[in-house]
Amino acid sequence: MRISICFAIFCLLVFDSNTAVQILRGRTYGQFKSSNYPLPYENHSEKEWRIIVREGFKIRLRFTTFNLKELQNDGERDCTYNFFEITERNNNVGRFCGNLLLQTMKAPKPSQWFHTVGNTVNVKSNDGISPTGFHAHYVEEDIDECDTLQKKKFNNLERSDKLTCDHFCNNVPGSYYCSCRTGFFLHKNNHTCIATFCENQVLTADEGVIESPEYPQPYAKLSNCTWDIRVQDGLSVRIKFDTRFEIEEHIEQGCTNDILILTYNDREDSYCGTTAPDQGAAKDMNTNNVRIKFTSDISEGKMGFKFTYDTSRIRCLKTLGVPSNGQILRDFSKGYHEFEDVVDFICNRGYDLIGEKKLQCHSNGTWNHEQPVCRIK
Repeated sequence: MRISICFAIFCLLVFDSNTAVQILRGRTYGQFKSSNYPLPYENHSEKEWRIIVREGFKIRLRFTTFNLKELQNDGERDCTYNFFEITERNNNVGRFCGNLLLQTMKAPKPSQWFHTVGNTVNVKSNDGISPTGFHAHYVEEDIDECDTLQKKKFNNLERSDKLTCDHFCNNVPGSYYCSCRTGFFLHKNNHTCIATFCENQVLTADEGVIESPEYPQPYAKLSNCTWDIRVQDGLSVRIKFDTRFEIEEHIEQGCTNDILILTYNDREDSYCGTTAPDQGAAKDMNTNNVRIKFTSDISEGKMGFKFTYDTSRIRCLKTLGVPSNGQILRDFSKGYHEFEDVVDFICNRGYDLIGEKKLQCHSNGTWNHEQPVCRIK
């Protein structure tokens, strides 16, 4: 016959005269005892308690009295038949018998506390006649979720469905919360710290440094950084990357997770992996306006990137040649023409110049007129 008796804080389930399961729930502390305590323990009595505390807490358990008869088995003390057993999630925390005060080998220690991992534990006793039995006490104890999450992160056990705090983990009774360093804000998932100081940046100085958030430490997750370099007309941005470069690259799909994009002169260059753009050599973008965009996903960040930029004068890349039956007057000592350079054209005797005799390199890298030609009179 099964009888169920439920109270506000515990339920007592009786299965037969010698076996019982008592559920202790909803209290921050409590105690339980063997049958007839402190009188002798009932012969062949089996009893079980299930202690349940609030979510976010664990259980601390100790004995103030413990005296269960030990049996001798081939000269060794044995807890096979007379025992007190603690289990959590089908894992055996300990099995005990003997006398606590006499500190026998199989008995718990007088000052020993047993700690659970979660908020539920089962304790079970099975004994023949014993002089006293036991008296146990339990206390609800806060779980340090921050310590647990940090161990998962350290052991590379982090998963997207169990995020850890990116910056600071703050433990509170029964729970925890995350917070971020200055310049970051907490994402709606309440764990990820997003860099805000790199968003929508406009740089007008003739030189500077740009780097991924936290470089060379792993960059921030869910980054959405943009830097617009806008220098004065006639100047060209020149970029040089640090060779310490690492952006997550998908083995099969390439730059799909995290990506660095440089946009200039109506062209777009994308980068990821471990090789710096142009292998770290300086590159003249030949424009006064360059946009740099960096995005990352929620997975663990890599080292990131860093580059310096400075400026030089815009170059007119279109080559001007010597006209047939004419001459070109210019200073070509640099091997190229740049902003505000002027080139003069003249024709040989007997020929007329068709077009402008002076061409000037404009701030956008183009000549102000088409090259003239020499035509016979």
